[in-house]
Amino acid sequence: MHRLYVRRKLLRIVAGIFSIAFIAGCGSGGEDASFTAPATDTASQTINLSGTWAGTIVTPAIGRRSISMTLQQSGNVITGTVLIPGIAANVEGTVQNNVPQLRLTGSASGCVGTYGGTPSINGTTMTIPLTGFLEAPCNLQDGGTATLTK
Repeated sequence: MHRLYVRRKLLRIVAGIFSIAFIAGCGSGGEDASFTAPATDTASQTINLSGTWAGTIVTPAIGRRSISMTLQQSGNVITGTVLIPGIAANVEGTVQNNVPQLRLTGSASGCVGTYGGTPSINGTTMTIPLTGFLEAPCNLQDGGTATLTK
């Protein structure tokens, strides 16, 4: 029961971060945000998210849009870029005990946003339940789902 609580809390945090980057789509245009990736853990991981993923993202704030993610994974550290029409974002994350956590940070129309989520992987399909928040001037909280294939 405790593991489920922790997982849900982490999911909300990561989804929140992911939502901000995508809610930033409240306008058009975009600029990249940058951040520092966490230290690499040399423990072996079975999951490897490296590659290009494409699909759709759906949130109340931005509606339904196409999404493309290009990810690189080194050990348990994930980095990459996300493209959504009108939004450009960076992604960082980790894999702990074969469970990936992703955080996307980006901006559009002057709003910096961060969304986060814990992806589930089924073959070549990745589904990410998202939660996020856009800072001023947008001041929005959002959530949704991204479904991508490799």
